[in-house]
Amino acid sequence: MKTLINVVATMAAAMCMTAPASGQSSWRQIVTPDFIVTGNAPTGELRRTLGELTRFRNSLGLLFPKAAVTGPVPTYVVVTRDFQAFQRFQPRDSRGKPQGNVGGYFSRGADVNVIVLPASRGDDSLQIIFHEYTHYFVSRNVRTSIPTWLNEGLADFYSTFRGDYRGKTLIGAVPSSRARTLGSNTFVPLRDIVSPKDLESTWRWEKQIGMFYAESWALVHYIMIERKNPTTNPFQAYLASFAKTGSHDTAFREAFGTDVDGMDKELRQYVRTTANSASA
Repeated sequence: MKTLINVVATMAAAMCMTAPASGQSSWRQIVTPDFIVTGNAPTGELRRTLGELTRFRNSLGLLFPKAAVTGPVPTYVVVTRDFQAFQRFQPRDSRGKPQGNVGGYFSRGADVNVIVLPASRGDDSLQIIFHEYTHYFVSRNVRTSIPTWLNEGLADFYSTFRGDYRGKTLIGAVPSSRARTLGSNTFVPLRDIVSPKDLESTWRWEKQIGMFYAESWALVHYIMIERKNPTTNPFQAYLASFAKTGSHDTAFREAFGTDVDGMDKELRQYVRTTANSASA
């Protein structure tokens, strides 16, 4: 089986073979002690990605002083020049088909970690790199299995990080795309988000996966920002209970003081309020 380093080398070779004979499309690399940022995006975009990722990593270190923010193996950040170039390297499902709804991804290996994303302009583009790095951060510090809703919800929550927002650091803003999705689609029962019957098939439908991400973000945001929980560290309590019992209802009751159906009612109200506030 190829190592992830082999995969990065293969991606580089493929990009170089298909790139036009223009200096703007050649493969570049910036090496630091913590990250190896590489890709066929312009050098300025690679530097911007490196700078923002470093600032985000340092902020996580301040927020979680006991957490591991660096790893024992290199972290490659592969930035393609645009989404079209990224599509060649999208992860594939069990049928071997590209997962077209994936706009970036993180893969952790024994010898290297890889984050792959397309370059784009504007502050919103940084959400992808922050989202994917949060996955890495969670994988380094959570020792139990983490359900997909919580993994994706946390990644979305921290993806709106701004290192210089009116002279301060901002974390936990409402992603405009998630608010639009919540405001324009039918609410999916929370039980189907927390424990989906067939997540892989959900990934194939844009509206379904959009609501999965949006409701996962909303639940994390509600618990972290607005809700009064019976435990000091509700997510830690949830993961510990779920690892022991395998029951989402039991884990929800122990961590949040209500079962999944009770949280469903609370979240519906919170989503209505959030969607209305974002559209006002």
